[in-house]
Amino acid sequence: MKILRKSALFLSAAILLASFSACNNNSKNNKSAISSSDSSLDSSADETLSDSDAQLFSGDFVTSSSGIKLYYDKSSLDPKLIDSLEKYFTAIANKDFDSFCSVIQPQFMQVYSDFLKNSKDYGYDYKTSFEKLYSGCSDTVGGDFSITRIKVALADTNDAESYISQNEKTIGGDLLNKIKQNSDSLLTVYFSVMAESGGKETVLANERTLILSCKDGKYYIVA
Repeated sequence: MKILRKSALFLSAAILLASFSACNNNSKNNKSAISSSDSSLDSSADETLSDSDAQLFSGDFVTSSSGIKLYYDKSSLDPKLIDSLEKYFTAIANKDFDSFCSVIQPQFMQVYSDFLKNSKDYGYDYKTSFEKLYSGCSDTVGGDFSITRIKVALADTNDAESYISQNEKTIGGDLLNKIKQNSDSLLTVYFSVMAESGGKETVLANERTLILSCKDGKYYIVA
């Protein structure tokens, strides 16, 4: 894994779309259950991928109940974290705002919502930001899309507080303290995502950084 990665943590609604550029899922039922205990690991080579994509999405994976291939190390990552990430990406692909909000860290969502509404550069609400995120992903793949693969790994170092502090300088709201007070832990992960549109799989995110908050055994995206 490269040490330097562009964070998907904030960057403003518009920049988040461009830098994140990673969203889709074919299953419209928004099921995000990994069912890892019921699924056997598969590491078979996928001849449908290019050499570079096959290298990015190599190794063991579990196929979720919604058909998404999930690449992660069970010894270092909680399946509940993967479940939240799958729900997050699926919600974007399905344009399901309520489901999306259910996995966003609440204090982040409030501070970011206030920033968007009060900023002269944006002036819209969080739902509009979500719609722009979907549109950015859709434009990238050329239309409706579905998530096919998600790869997640722990970051080399846990820079969660540093990332949040940096973004607090832009959006304000005492962001770091609010998130820390409502989290049992914070962690940093790298993620890659592939999506399918029109019968073609495309890499939408390549080793990006994401911050997550864990509270009472549930994982929330700080993004």
